[in-house]
Amino acid sequence: MKIFRNIFAALIILYFYSCANMVAPNGGPKDATPPKFVRAYPDTFSTHFNSDEIRIDFNEYIQLKDEMNQVVISPPMEKQPDIKFNKKRITLKFREKFKDSATYNINFGNSISDNHEGNVRDGFQYVFSTGAYVDSLSLSGRCLFAKDLKAEKGILVMLYRDLYDSIPAKRKPDYFTKTDSAGYYKISNIKEGTYKLIALKDFNNNYLFDQSNEVVGFRNDPILITKNDTANLFIFEQLKAKQYLLKATCEEFGKLFFAFNKPLKDFKVDFLNYPKEDAANAYFEYSMNRDTVVYWFTKCSLDTMKMMLFDGTKALDTLNIHIKPKEPKKKGEKVMKFTLGLSSNPVPNQLLAPQDVFQLLASHPLTGVDTNKFILKEDSIVIKGFTISSLDSTNKKLTISYPWKEDSTYNLSFPRGTFHDIHGLTNDTTVNFSFKIKSSRNFGNFKLKFKAPKANTNFIIQLLNEKEEVVQQNMVNSDALIKYNFLNPGKYKVKLIYDANANDKWDTGDYYLHLQPERITYCKEIFTIRANWDIDADWIVPMD
Repeated sequence: MKIFRNIFAALIILYFYSCANMVAPNGGPKDATPPKFVRAYPDTFSTHFNSDEIRIDFNEYIQLKDEMNQVVISPPMEKQPDIKFNKKRITLKFREKFKDSATYNINFGNSISDNHEGNVRDGFQYVFSTGAYVDSLSLSGRCLFAKDLKAEKGILVMLYRDLYDSIPAKRKPDYFTKTDSAGYYKISNIKEGTYKLIALKDFNNNYLFDQSNEVVGFRNDPILITKNDTANLFIFEQLKAKQYLLKATCEEFGKLFFAFNKPLKDFKVDFLNYPKEDAANAYFEYSMNRDTVVYWFTKCSLDTMKMMLFDGTKALDTLNIHIKPKEPKKKGEKVMKFTLGLSSNPVPNQLLAPQDVFQLLASHPLTGVDTNKFILKEDSIVIKGFTISSLDSTNKKLTISYPWKEDSTYNLSFPRGTFHDIHGLTNDTTVNFSFKIKSSRNFGNFKLKFKAPKANTNFIIQLLNEKEEVVQQNMVNSDALIKYNFLNPGKYKVKLIYDANANDKWDTGDYYLHLQPERITYCKEIFTIRANWDIDADWIVPMD
């Protein structure tokens, strides 16, 4: 009996121990499913509709957000219905009569989500007709970014019965949908007719093309929809209508920096307190796109420069810029030493390809370069016969070229006093740059035989690496054989730009000027470049 009592006691202890160590059940995987439509009263796709109220039920508790902007009714109604939600139901109460024999589409945009996780039921639609049938025509296609043919989910594609250019900025569309992640779209239940077709990346979610930074695409001519149809669109960042200043600062003594929202044509500065004779000795340095400019000056005793900015005869801005001093004005004041700086491409100790040139860049425009002082060493041996270019248009950059030997190390030395800048400064110590030349075995070569789709048409052919960076760019107007030598191993693709205005760059469009962005296309093949390997390829671009 004693044995049984001991066993019984042990079981009692084990029971309470297990109860004391109960583990809370796991929550399970996070709910990622948006609310599902269950039923509607009256039923969706009803005909001869005459109710002033719609009730829509979902399978879980919901919430409704931003319904005033997100819920779009087609055809538009003057009075927005009262929209309420409670638990699993949305109720719409209409405040005006419907049109006769019309198909109505109520698109809820992204206003509906579940109550707990916020999973959005994107683009839910309720459709009904006040006539004997529901309009059933559709328009589908693909919407891509014009600059690189990439797709994005959520781009609005919209149809308008009114064909005026200003309509997308004034009211919401008659029909709309959104693209999927691959850029495809489909607008359903369209009434036969003629429409304006617009695509929009709608940053403020109000279904209006009303912000300068919004991305837009459009079809040049109205589209007549009499059957299920297709149309592709290319979206682009609109040309900024107004030129304005983004930034203005004195980065250091002698250097004023200006940045603008779009390229300048004829930039001018009218100084209000700076002597004209001093301004006459200064000059401008433009960026490649002419949307930033540096104004270099050599003399200034002012604390602040007052000026007006112009592009041609058009006044852009009036501003005051604090001038950084060249030397300390007060005892103990800290001012960075004003010196002439020199940098290089490649950076020190970086590898260079056998065909590359060495670039030297000065921090200030140069007034003099003593090329006789240049010293080039190949593996510590002084060599001659290298070529030094003239200064470029900025007076800051020059290049040095030489038939570099593979696997060799070079050192460029610039003794004191080799360079003189606009401030009378010189390099006050010897400057050295070292770099090594790679072996050609580390690179691959690629020949592309390009067959143009049109004769006497301007094209830009770009070779892009995996980071979408332009490795080489060629301008052609006919068939061409293009050589890409000393390419780093990796994957490359080839891009073609139809350079309609022959300005050697891709140009965006303008909706209000009816100007489409310049077309591009890509070679379908991705080219894999391997070290010590040559490949040849043909690219025959189809005719339009």
